[in-house]
Amino acid sequence: FAQQHLVDVMAAGQAGERMGASIGLADPYLIVGAPGYNSGQGRARIMRRSTGSSSYLLSTDVTILAPNSPAGAGFGSSVAISDVGGGWAVVGAPMHNWSGSQTGSAYFYVRDAATNQWTENFHVWGGDYGGEVGDRRGTSVAMSSNSPFAAVGIPFADEPGNPDDHGKVQIFERMANGNVSASPTTVR
Repeated sequence: FAQQHLVDVMAAGQAGERMGASIGLADPYLIVGAPGYNSGQGRARIMRRSTGSSSYLLSTDVTILAPNSPAGAGFGSSVAISDVGGGWAVVGAPMHNWSGSQTGSAYFYVRDAATNQWTENFHVWGGDYGGEVGDRRGTSVAMSSNSPFAAVGIPFADEPGNPDDHGKVQIFERMANGNVSASPTTVR
């Protein structure tokens, strides 16, 4: 193995940002999470490799901020990206206190090929789909570069009637119309 390119994000960063705490790669896209940005509000950056180049260029990057992510939410603690359908990504914020302490959240973004803009398409947080206080939804996220599915980890979710943090995973699908399905499959 040989280093192809060093992605220098420090020039645009801030102390405590923790850029690189999470990363996802689906050629030609690279997503980098920075959950410590802005007092823990967090952010993610998406970079694109130019055709025929081995470098991921900051000149083609997009910064994603959750519009309602408060300080301490940890947006960017987990990230994943796929090139399916022109590009989509999921970003976790496991410490988000939407409807209770550390319920967590996950945000789905899709890329508009004409403008290269990444916009929020769907989010899941708080009590959505049985979420509870302390679940920490979005602690982990995963995608495949060649399928329309994304997984969101909820490691502290409880089984009904059993508060022992069994955990679960929710699977979301990007539909043919480009939108993320609002009906996840839950794996316990």
